[in-house]
Amino acid sequence: MNQLMTPQQVGAQYGVTVQELAEWRRRNIGPDYYVLGTRVIRYQPEHVDRWFRDPANSRWHDFPAEAFTREGPEGRTTPWLSIDVHRPLTWWRATPDQLGGRVADPDHGAFPRWESYDQNWKAIGQVIEDVGDVLASGSYENTPAPVECAHIHVQDPGLSDLERKIVRAWFSPGEAVTMDPWDSGWSDGRHRTWHTAAANPGMLLPIRGNSIGFANAEAIPRLGPDWTRLFSNDAERLQKITWLDRTDPVNQHFEAALMLAAAGRIPATTPAESPHRASGTPASVHASFPSPLPAKKKEQIIQAKKLTPDTPTQLREAAQARIEGR
Repeated sequence: MNQLMTPQQVGAQYGVTVQELAEWRRRNIGPDYYVLGTRVIRYQPEHVDRWFRDPANSRWHDFPAEAFTREGPEGRTTPWLSIDVHRPLTWWRATPDQLGGRVADPDHGAFPRWESYDQNWKAIGQVIEDVGDVLASGSYENTPAPVECAHIHVQDPGLSDLERKIVRAWFSPGEAVTMDPWDSGWSDGRHRTWHTAAANPGMLLPIRGNSIGFANAEAIPRLGPDWTRLFSNDAERLQKITWLDRTDPVNQHFEAALMLAAAGRIPATTPAESPHRASGTPASVHASFPSPLPAKKKEQIIQAKKLTPDTPTQLREAAQARIEGR
C-alpha cells in the first residue's frame, strides 16, 4: 500500500480545499478515508485517484475526469459516448411488459425498415437504458432555452456509427421516441422501440411525453384560451393509470410537470438547479453509468436516487418542488 495522504496533500494534488473535503465527509460523499485515533484523517492514494477520475463524481470538482476510461472485457478500455437529451423533465419510463401491445412488431413480420439491418439492438438498448438511469439520478448538467437539453455521458460498448446515430436520435428534439402513457400508439419511434424491446425484454424504455411538449410559451397561444383544460384532461388520464411506476424519479418529474400545466403554469423542461460544485464551475463530465450494468447494481443505483417521501402526494410534491427550484 502506498503512503497515506493527508487532506492537505489531496487538496493540493486534485485542486480542492481542505474545507471541501471536510464537507464531503460530513455528507458521506467523496473518496474513502480512514480515521486514525480520534481526529486524524488519511486517504489512500489509489482510492482518491479513482474517485476523482470517475466522471460520475465530476460534478463535485474541477479535476479533468474526461480522460478517464473504465476497463472493459480482457482489460480493454471503453470510450465514453456523449448524449443530449431534449427536455429531460418531459420523459417517462416503462418496461415492455407495461407497454403491452404498443411494442408489437410494426411490420407484422414483413421486410423490416432500413435501420433494422444488422444492428446490435441489445447494445443499443443497454446504452439507452443507461441514459435513462442518469435521468433518474439527476446527475447531469442542462442548458436553458432554446436548447433545453441534458448533457449526459455513458460508456460506449462499441457501437457502430449508425448505432450511435440511433441512440442520439432517440433523445433528440426532432426524432425522439415519443408517446404519452395513455396513448394507444407512438407519435414517433415504433420501429426503434420494437427492436430495442425485443432484444432487451426487461429494460426500462425512456419515452418523451407528447402533450407536455406543448406546455411552453411558444405553443400555448396556439392552443387557445382554454389550454389548461387540455392538460387537465391528460392529468386525469394519467391518474387512472395503475401500471406506471410512480417511485421512479423520471416518472415523478413527468407527472409533476403535467400537474403544473393543468394548474395553468408553464413547467420547466430542465431542472431549475444545475449540479455545479459550490464554486459555480461546471463539471467537465456531467454523469455516467457503465454499460451494461449488472441488474443488482442498477437496482441499487435507482433505489439510492429515489425520493424519500412515502406517499403518492408527497412524491408528486417533492418532484414538483424540484422542477420549480424550491
